[in-house]
Amino acid sequence: MQGATEGRKGKLGMTVEVFEVAPEVAVVEFSKSAGDTLEYVKFCEEEVRPSLKDIVWSWQGDTH
Repeated sequence: MQGATEGRKGKLGMTVEVFEVAPEVAVVEFSKSAGDTLEYVKFCEEEVRPSLKDIVWSWQGDTH
């Protein structure tokens, strides 16, 4: 995936991998491949998480 607009360190690029661990259960791994780290974190918090809130059981790094 790549962002449509250029940020302060170029376009944000992401790699997304999906691993099927059981029928109807998948692990999805997002990682930044280009661009600014702060923009990546903001994108994940403001775009990805809200979009997936109904189907995600837990997020890596969450303590609650």
